[in-house]
Amino acid sequence: MGLVKAATMKRMRLLTAAVAGVIAISGCGKDEGPARATGGAPGASAAPSISGPASDPDGAGAGAAPLPDQRRGKPWWDETRPAAAGDPVGPKGSTCELPVSFAAPKDWKIKKTTLDGGPLDDLAREGGFTVACEIDAKPAGVLGLMQVFRQDEPGAELKAAVDGHLKAQEGVVKRQDRTVTAGGLPALEVSYGSYSKVLEVTRLKRALAVQLPNKEIILLSIGGLDEEEHLGLLSGLRLAHAGMRST
Repeated sequence: MGLVKAATMKRMRLLTAAVAGVIAISGCGKDEGPARATGGAPGASAAPSISGPASDPDGAGAGAAPLPDQRRGKPWWDETRPAAAGDPVGPKGSTCELPVSFAAPKDWKIKKTTLDGGPLDDLAREGGFTVACEIDAKPAGVLGLMQVFRQDEPGAELKAAVDGHLKAQEGVVKRQDRTVTAGGLPALEVSYGSYSKVLEVTRLKRALAVQLPNKEIILLSIGGLDEEEHLGLLSGLRLAHAGMRST
């Protein structure tokens, strides 16, 4: 009887283990089915979506003037934050005196343009505008500069003046315009490419033209050899745009 009882108990343990195994396998199949594999089941890990900072839904950055047409990515990159503020541009006594004022980015070097009547003066003129100063981003680790133009003969309508400025440039492509304001002043922002036939390269460019009460237009222009450099310069233009004031 002892042997029979022992054999019976052994068979019961084996049967119990087998049933438990079937239940475990069924449970695993239920949890790890196709929904989990495709990321559709609740609780499954998913890659985070790429978006702007949660604390800055408009991507304008601290201190930036809100734009009427916020767009992320090309061509406007409105999520680009303004650079940290540095020396002033425009006020009386500053390196580059202008009828407007704004802050240059921190560590960018302001250089006033001086014309001496020589043949190189033509390089400073472009489509009805003349370079008043250049703000070099290289000291801040960004290759490139922001040029500040003054209109030669005030009075033209804003868009017509910008059209003339761009007409003087090489290979303008994919131009897009939008009307904005800068310090309460009417302004036009233009995103475009400049194609070089010699280098067979299209450079990204951006212009911000601001019209003063006396109809004079101040135009800020940036470029960049590639997208990374362009966005580095764009942070400086966003700063200037946000702090633009008539003097």
